[in-house]
Amino acid sequence: MTTQLRGAHPGGTAKIGVVVDKTMETEVRGLYVADASVLPTAPGAPPILTIVAFAKYVSRLIAL
Repeated sequence: MTTQLRGAHPGGTAKIGVVVDKTMETEVRGLYVADASVLPTAPGAPPILTIVAFAKYVSRLIAL
């Protein structure tokens, strides 16, 4: 049995531009997504900093 050296972080189930718009909002008004599911592909590295950036971005939009 062999495995690849890099791991994967599941994501891509709610891609930006497909399921959510550029403000991370879905078709359901007021429902935002800010986790790894908005990433189009698995980055091959821990996506935590990107997820934190998404969360900060969405929180600023909601606060307006």
